[in-house]
Amino acid sequence: MKLLQLNPCQGWCFNLICVATPMESPFPPMPPDYPRVIVARLILLAWGLIEFGIMVSRLRRWKSVRPEEIHGWIAAIGISGFIAFYGYCTYPVYDSNDWLQILGGAVLTVSVAGIAICLSKVLVEGTWFERLQWFGLCLAAACVIGILVHAWYAGCSSEAPRRSQCRNNLKAIGLGLHNHHDSLGAFPPGVNNDPPVSWRIAILPFCEQSQIHRQYDRRVAWDHVPNLTLARTRLPLYVCPSCYIPQYAEGEWFTAYSMLTGTGTVGDTPRGTTFKDVADGTSNTLMVVEACGAQIVWTEPRDVNCAVQPTGINRNGTRPGESSGWMSSYHSLGAMGLMVDGSVRFLSSDTDSELLRRMATINGGERIEE
Repeated sequence: MKLLQLNPCQGWCFNLICVATPMESPFPPMPPDYPRVIVARLILLAWGLIEFGIMVSRLRRWKSVRPEEIHGWIAAIGISGFIAFYGYCTYPVYDSNDWLQILGGAVLTVSVAGIAICLSKVLVEGTWFERLQWFGLCLAAACVIGILVHAWYAGCSSEAPRRSQCRNNLKAIGLGLHNHHDSLGAFPPGVNNDPPVSWRIAILPFCEQSQIHRQYDRRVAWDHVPNLTLARTRLPLYVCPSCYIPQYAEGEWFTAYSMLTGTGTVGDTPRGTTFKDVADGTSNTLMVVEACGAQIVWTEPRDVNCAVQPTGINRNGTRPGESSGWMSSYHSLGAMGLMVDGSVRFLSSDTDSELLRRMATINGGERIEE
């Protein structure tokens, strides 16, 4: 049994926080650094409440403000900004920064508003009404700055570009499969030759990865040297950026994408499937799906089996990081699937199991209704 490899920034508390029954673990599992995320949220929230309390206190006391207080508020902006930036850089892989957008914008807004209040009292001379006018203008400017900061965080949300990169990976895989079909007359089977070779190796020359393809030795099994060394090489084409359990402890990288195998699927035909074989329609039939929970090494001649594994997206597994179903991803609310025609669909976690079964077969004669 191989152990899971966690990225250095994710800490060493994975086994402590992945609480599940001995026979079943939720998928996707709890992120390894989730306790640190909670601490970061609490720090941001506490700092925001402290700043808000100070600001309210200064509003109620219309006395002159010492210049040193302005320095304090400037320091507050620096600390708040550092905490927010640290949180954004440390936890984008799985948290999507929804909490950081709100709290970061709120904390920075309060800090800027505090400086505006101080400046309106220190620098503005005149009647109480004139000071109030200046205070209103400063506070309005602070709110505008806060809204812009919040909008910046919203624009930097990490889930959208990660999902887009995953979609692009599947499109590139689809292009490689189609090029293979055009050159050799069929899509590659899930496994071919003896020793077995995965379709992920077979399409490398058609995905502009000929150099990597030449490094694979077909005379030996995938887990023998030098192929095992190649398995420890990260190939971005097969890596979903949202996956935070990307490899074994020994260094072999998982693939996020699996061809469908089992009776009636694209990968089931030993000679390879052709377009003519897909009687159910190329736009209605799944060919490759996200299967992060299968934990398949990218050079390994293994794929999900629709005839054996339960149908469903992100089904629970027996161990943290594993999913018993044949479709699983670390994206929010669903997973990607590559159709035979080369298009990529995002399928919701709530997609009906019967619909998924119909989409998995190439000539079952089922009617696809979504």
